[in-house]
Amino acid sequence: MSNCHGTGTYRQTQSVLQRTGAALAIVLGIAITALNLMHLNAYMLLVGPALVLAGVLEIRWCGREAGSLPFSSPADVSGRASTTAQIAFWMLLSAVALIARSIATERPLVFFIIVAIACALLVCSSYSAQHPRAVALVLCGAILLSLVVRGSVFFLTPGFPGSDAWAHDQLTRAILAEAHVPTEWSSTYYLHYPAMHLAVATTALATGIDLKLALFAGIGLPLALSSLAVFVIVRRFTGHQAALLAALLVLFTSYHLQWGTQIIPTSLGLSLFTFALMLCLRTGSPGPKELFILLLTAITLVLSHTVSSFILWTSLLVLVAVSLILQRVSHTIRLPYALRGISFMLLFMTVAMFAHWSTNPYTHAGDSFLEWMLLTARDSIRMDAGFLERPWDAASSGALADELASVSGFALFYFLVALGALQSLKRNERYFGLLAIAATVAILSAFVFAFPLFGIRTILPHRWFAFIWVLAAPLAAIGLLRLAVLTRNSVSAIAGAGIASLLAFLMVTAPVSNTDSPVYAASLTQRLTFYESELCAAAWLPTVTDGPVASDLQFASRVLRDASGLPVVHTDLTMETYLGEHHYVWRSTTLEQPVQLHGGTCIIPGIEHALDVELLQSAVYSTRSCIVFAPVTQTSEEDPASAT
Repeated sequence: MSNCHGTGTYRQTQSVLQRTGAALAIVLGIAITALNLMHLNAYMLLVGPALVLAGVLEIRWCGREAGSLPFSSPADVSGRASTTAQIAFWMLLSAVALIARSIATERPLVFFIIVAIACALLVCSSYSAQHPRAVALVLCGAILLSLVVRGSVFFLTPGFPGSDAWAHDQLTRAILAEAHVPTEWSSTYYLHYPAMHLAVATTALATGIDLKLALFAGIGLPLALSSLAVFVIVRRFTGHQAALLAALLVLFTSYHLQWGTQIIPTSLGLSLFTFALMLCLRTGSPGPKELFILLLTAITLVLSHTVSSFILWTSLLVLVAVSLILQRVSHTIRLPYALRGISFMLLFMTVAMFAHWSTNPYTHAGDSFLEWMLLTARDSIRMDAGFLERPWDAASSGALADELASVSGFALFYFLVALGALQSLKRNERYFGLLAIAATVAILSAFVFAFPLFGIRTILPHRWFAFIWVLAAPLAAIGLLRLAVLTRNSVSAIAGAGIASLLAFLMVTAPVSNTDSPVYAASLTQRLTFYESELCAAAWLPTVTDGPVASDLQFASRVLRDASGLPVVHTDLTMETYLGEHHYVWRSTTLEQPVQLHGGTCIIPGIEHALDVELLQSAVYSTRSCIVFAPVTQTSEEDPASAT
């Protein structure tokens, strides 16, 4: 009788904790939603209700499945059904690859639908993956599908997708040409963070492949393979089925896809961040070999990227603090990882990061990155800080429906994370690690959301989500299984696969990861891939002028300046300031999609802009997607031309 009474008391305490956490989620969600009364914002309009819904469902479901978290399959899937799902997946993977290979300019809607269905089949296959070979097959399928999605942008885009990759490519070429890192460069910052460039150059030399393929093989491929580290981490906390789902979620989250196609030092930083977490979250204390690997990882990350190293340092600091607090609250708590490994890595990162930041120049004036960061933060607090001065402003854009569509995947992910975090409140030794992870994710998310909320953007908050979501992946996987396991058993497998498929579709088509062919929110999505005909115009210009050449900020800076070597002028609202004397590259994308102007403001210039340019200049070169204009007063030997 005493045992039964003790069990009842334990479950009652557990239920109280979960209900308390659910109530806090509801209050926080309502508070976030209420902020829209003062400042309308798409993120707050969706993330707030997502937290409220998670809290309401947890209160409603609290007490069901009280014994354990849904670490295993929510339903029994027969061997025949599993085999059918696997065969169908590989057929869809082949179809996706064929579509990607055949497209000319952009991916069609059917491409993304097939990817989402393939993700659902992977989830169904994971339910019955008990044998190590079956687990490996699901992981290989997820990685290959992700690589096809990433490669469909990276390899089928002329040049490089994204913004900064063009400038980084120039430094990599200089390293190969000079056989060392140059002593002088247009960007002093790049010279002191050469890890990615050296990795790409080494890959190109070792394999004999061109630099674009070397960039994907040396940086993009390891980023996709870092999902294996996520699998290892989550398996230590839960089991292989939740770990499979976590790896799948990471591969198809929008920010992971973004840095898998727009490959820059952040991509390498994200890979090293995930690898470092796998090394730190171990049950035993690190030995000499593990300590050496930790030290090497810390140094490489510091030499790769400032933001990535700072995010890892902050994450480890918060994780150590949360773990110590949990152990302080209850001496019975036994964490499933050794704090010594995390502490060693935190110490390595502190010494290496701040030493490097304070000794190497960051600006042409000679200021170190630490000096520049502190001064910029001070100025931002003095001049920009203000409550609800966040950059994501749906009201100002006048396209609230597009804004809501663009962040729907973001909100769904946080909904699943909230559900998983509430499950970690179960007072069980097995889940204390998840509770620490949940607290760390909550603190980091609050930290990142709070800075833009007050108008402070110096920490580049949008860069943090890719890293936070790696930590949040086990919580999202548990939340997904929680939704599936509480449906009727006959449809639980379908429910879990359907939610995963919806999330994959929203993530793959989100403007963050899909800047080449936006399915929705096109009026908000800046195209960060360039057509072959646009690059032809950029290659033609140096033959007739040594500049400056005017165009929108991204095309001017990345293609005309970094690739073609021309001095540039960025499009301004006062056209006479640059159209009177310079060649001007007008792109047809400005008719329907936003481009950046001088100063970084994004607008859709529209047909009025094109007509105004025609009145002030004459066309001297045209392709299917752009026109090069020259001042009418110039009498050059430029002949009108066309290119396909």
